[in-house]
Amino acid sequence: DFIFFGQGQPEEDAQFVSQVSQEPNVLLAASLQEKGQVIFSTVKGLSAWRLSGLINKLQDNDGITRSGLTYLISTNPENPLRFFSWELRLLEMAGGIQLDTLQDEGNRLIAQGSTGLLRIPVDPATKTFWIRFQAHTNDLNRVSFVDVFHNTFDSNLIRGRIVLIGFLTEMFQDLHRTPIGWLPGLTLNANAFLTLWKHQFLKPLPQWVEWILFALAMALAAGLLCISRTLNQAAAWLAVEIAGILILIFALFEAGYKGNDMRLLLAVTWMGLLGCLQLAREKNRRAHQRQHPITM
Repeated sequence: DFIFFGQGQPEEDAQFVSQVSQEPNVLLAASLQEKGQVIFSTVKGLSAWRLSGLINKLQDNDGITRSGLTYLISTNPENPLRFFSWELRLLEMAGGIQLDTLQDEGNRLIAQGSTGLLRIPVDPATKTFWIRFQAHTNDLNRVSFVDVFHNTFDSNLIRGRIVLIGFLTEMFQDLHRTPIGWLPGLTLNANAFLTLWKHQFLKPLPQWVEWILFALAMALAAGLLCISRTLNQAAAWLAVEIAGILILIFALFEAGYKGNDMRLLLAVTWMGLLGCLQLAREKNRRAHQRQHPITM
């Protein structure tokens, strides 16, 4: 997870470039800038786009990162290259995926792999995929740069493994808000790669299914309020329904579907507030009648 800028010692740069060029399983990083330019390492010999992958992730409007890039296409009509993400490049090296066979079918990408076809559900417009977050930094085996430099680490930790190299310290402010909390950029990349590596994709729940569930939640909430005689009964029924919806959301997530969770929760919450207000008014009305009886 490095982009090498500037100029170092010529002999050391030449040795580094030679070593990277000879190793087919070493991948560098590239970054998409705000003006649409892709920035590669500037060290001579490392600027080839085939040696690099895009490390960019997308933030939603609430500032939380939930999705990763798959590829971008250059705007040069004479040479419309596809710039692949860091995770897809890594998957090509470690998983035998042939990126030159990648086909775009709108809401999914299909590529040939050593064990069959890889199908990645993506947003039709941005070609991004939802990251299935499953690992914090402490969940991953870590080796210090100092231990590597002094050769005092257990080589069995990396032998035959996929190794991600980068910074985890907060000093460089490479922190990102995710659904499981703040994560360093390297841990964010690891979660994006694990989503592809394990084929644990999240697909959007069809809208017609969402609307049916929304209508059922509204109807169920209204029915529970009708059979409730006290405020405590209404609150208990609504608590049971909310718990059931949370279980349903979790079950859909485990099945690989992600929907508009707030739509269901808002339906129950709104009906619950109306029901509680209605029962509270009814309780006050009856109390008022007991205090001021009317004789006909």
